[in-house]
Amino acid sequence: LTFDLSFVPTTVLYDDSARTMSTGIITKVVTLSNYIWQGTTNTIWGTSTNWVASPGLPPSGADITIATIGSNQPVLTGSTTVGPLTLNSGTTLSLAGNTLTLNNAVRGTGTITGSASSNIIVADQAATLNFTQTSTATHSLNTITLNPKAGAIIGAGLLDIFGGLTLPPTTSLIVKSVNMLIH
Repeated sequence: LTFDLSFVPTTVLYDDSARTMSTGIITKVVTLSNYIWQGTTNTIWGTSTNWVASPGLPPSGADITIATIGSNQPVLTGSTTVGPLTLNSGTTLSLAGNTLTLNNAVRGTGTITGSASSNIIVADQAATLNFTQTSTATHSLNTITLNPKAGAIIGAGLLDIFGGLTLPPTTSLIVKSVNMLIH
């Protein structure tokens, strides 16, 4: 029995009595792919009408694409975990003082808007993180944490970190920016 997952599992639960398989219970499988932000209603991440109708509001760990350029760019309303994250050119994801956990690659040339109270956790190989360069407030983070064996590249521009940087020995952080200041 083989399952292809679009995310890295954080826990695995073994059913030693195999009740799920032997009783024939059908469990709804939640897909984690093709969640596309269009921002048709407002900027609130948790508003289902901002997402393409099928599959709808993304679950934790979903493959997210921020597709729409316009006034309704997504703003996180709480700590959020994503699988692969695609930020199309000209798009922005605002952390709004919340924690974003990246469980997979970040693709595209869009930007992340941070703040002195926003946090990023990189759980895998995140690729390039580009931060909005409008002001010190938008290219700031409270903390950035790389989990063991994770990696990330800080793209061109400035990044201010106010709370700390966590880099276990098996991580890789490449800074391509003009400056990364740790306060």
